[in-house]
Amino acid sequence: MPGISGISKYLRMQDRVPLPGVQVSKYSEQSRMNSPRLLLADDHPLVIAGLRSVLEPGHEVAGIVDDGLALVAAARRLNPDIIIADISMPHLNGIEAVRQIRRFNSGVKIIFLTMHSEVTYAAEALSAGGSAYVLKISAGNEILEAIREVLNGRTYVTPSLGVAVVQSYKDWAAYSAPIVLGAS
Repeated sequence: MPGISGISKYLRMQDRVPLPGVQVSKYSEQSRMNSPRLLLADDHPLVIAGLRSVLEPGHEVAGIVDDGLALVAAARRLNPDIIIADISMPHLNGIEAVRQIRRFNSGVKIIFLTMHSEVTYAAEALSAGGSAYVLKISAGNEILEAIREVLNGRTYVTPSLGVAVVQSYKDWAAYSAPIVLGAS
């Protein structure tokens, strides 16, 4: 595992040159075809190390970035299947980064992995285009389940927040003006 400076260095691979600030892992062509390509975004090297130890046995980690601006650039360059991103990152927070990514890639699945247990963060992250919201405190138990769920087209929310997030959407819907379609 590279040290802190390894996250910000860039490496050359056989047929592609990653962007500065993007670490790209080597993976065989066969494993690339069989597993989703993941892009990890977190400014804490210990979190990245923990994620890699859980994910790499069965998933391709295509890149690692440590700030929101690098996340947007890497998402454009690497075209991952899934992005696992923190909310609190330097230069651009994860929610704003996801809003930018959604402008050019509406199909990528985005899992927010964060320490923020407030419902307002979860609701904002999901409305920005997130596919899942997982708390770091329970990531070891939930991240693989979240990946499976988003790959199957479902939204995943950490169980301790799930009911509150659904209620916040219901409350929002109750106070929103109804949509009326006019006759053509």
